Amino acid sequence: MEKPETLAARDLLKFDYVFKWNRRILKILGIWPLDTEETSVFERFVTVLLTLNLGVVIIAQWTDLVSIWGQFDPMLDNLSANIGGSMALIKLFIILWNFDTLRNVIAKVRTDWSALYTIQEFKLMMDRARIGRFFSIVGPASAIPAGLFFALTPQAIYTQSENGTEIMSLLPLRSKYLYDVTSAPVYQFSYLSQTVHCYTASAAYSAIDCFFAALALHVCSQLEILGCTIRGVGKREPMIRNIVERHLRLVKYVEDLESIYSAIICVQLIVSSLLLCSIGYKFITSLDGGYAADVGKFTFYFIAILMQIFLYCYSGQCLIDESTRLSEAAYECPWYDMKGSDARAFMLMQARAQAPFKITALKFCDMSHSCFTNVRVTGYFYDDTYPFNFGTYAKSTTKDVHAMQYYKISSSHWYCNFQILRTTGTYFSVLQAIK
Repeated sequence: MEKPETLAARDLLKFDYVFKWNRRILKILGIWPLDTEETSVFERFVTVLLTLNLGVVIIAQWTDLVSIWGQFDPMLDNLSANIGGSMALIKLFIILWNFDTLRNVIAKVRTDWSALYTIQEFKLMMDRARIGRFFSIVGPASAIPAGLFFALTPQAIYTQSENGTEIMSLLPLRSKYLYDVTSAPVYQFSYLSQTVHCYTASAAYSAIDCFFAALALHVCSQLEILGCTIRGVGKREPMIRNIVERHLRLVKYVEDLESIYSAIICVQLIVSSLLLCSIGYKFITSLDGGYAADVGKFTFYFIAILMQIFLYCYSGQCLIDESTRLSEAAYECPWYDMKGSDARAFMLMQARAQAPFKITALKFCDMSHSCFTNVRVTGYFYDDTYPFNFGTYAKSTTKDVHAMQYYKISSSHWYCNFQILRTTGTYFSVLQAIK
């Protein structure tokens, strides 16, 4: 028989297998809820430095947005990256605000991995754990390359010097600082700062969502195990009490997840709608202009945004399905043969199990497959109520003149509808010109 120390070490290895990638990224960001006392001074300094850099660049982006307000293309260039970075910072603050709750949740997960299970129950846990681990790898792997493309494809930003001369500088993100960024070594420092910002924002944006998926899928495995236990339940009083207590524990678990992530999910859906619209438009214009680097950048960005939405919807759907199966198992078991007090406790659990576990976006909508397929991002570049004189605008760029000739539409009152349509859960971008 194995010693308790050996069993504990093995259980920690299982836990680390599931959350290793989450722990690595979240620890850098300073929001890994466990082992905070083991964090070195250097690690805390790096965390503060990365967070401070993230905030400084976002402030510079919003300052630039105010200065270019009313100019469509520069605003779209700004918002395409600005919204994602701002969302990453908001997620960090929300997680830090609920840090104690998240610590309790992950401690419960760690306790679950330390419990004893049958071979079948352990297989159920590992099946869900592998999916969560897969998301923890694929999520950042789809988001970080988008940050890399932003760092490697700088934008031309024009500023006015004191003598009125227009100065061009190349930076990964549209931004406006309170100091002159055109002189060395300030320019090199600003470029490095924005490059680090791209990686930090991408990692934070995806890792926090992947962490949720891993936690939610762990609840699903516990629901599966509890359902199997209920199907094999007898008249043993200790087992019935244990089932009711485990169900109440899972109810509290999901309530904690809801309190932590509900606001994040709500903001995520709103922000993703705006991002999918702007990214889709930038992808089409880059493809039309032959800018291969921008096409790659917005392709990875588009995939990363859809991936994060899918993570929430898939995990939420799994919770709904497994809690529904648990309810069915509770009604199919011979609860009518139980002792009076046990039957009453079990009936209360049955009543509670009628409402499936759900993760919502501040109670506005439930995260599920139907939510993912029903999310339609319909943005209008210029909708039917806004007359746009294309002839005046076309004088600024040669590409717009070619577009006029291609569509053979007169220069009076153009309307351009940009719409991202949903087809079997996949989004396709369609640019249509209407006379």
